Amino acid sequence: MPSRKDNHSRAKQAYDLRTQDRLEWDIIASRLGWRSASSPWNAAMDYAQNMGLPWPPDRARSMGEAAYHALARGICPDLIDKMMGGKPTKNRPREYARAWAKRKNLPWPPEKT
Repeated sequence: MPSRKDNHSRAKQAYDLRTQDRLEWDIIASRLGWRSASSPWNAAMDYAQNMGLPWPPDRARSMGEAAYHALARGICPDLIDKMMGGKPTKNRPREYARAWAKRKNLPWPPEKT
């Protein structure tokens, strides 16, 4: 059985993946080892309430910003493309991220975090 610390860490990851990477709950569930999309949703909600964070999480981040930060964390461009929705294209995540970085005068490619 996972420890309380492990559960807190996984709940934080779920919240961060939703807010920072704009991932859908089913993708978050798969990535973090939950069987259903409701599990990370509930964990992230509890985490947000315990930490005094906004719930539901704000998804106002632009596609370019989300792609930039996802690339910086080492997330596969194919998964980033999937989170963006619409018709998949090979270079779309990098193109969006590069354009956003240029507008914000940030380094390209993003530094790994």
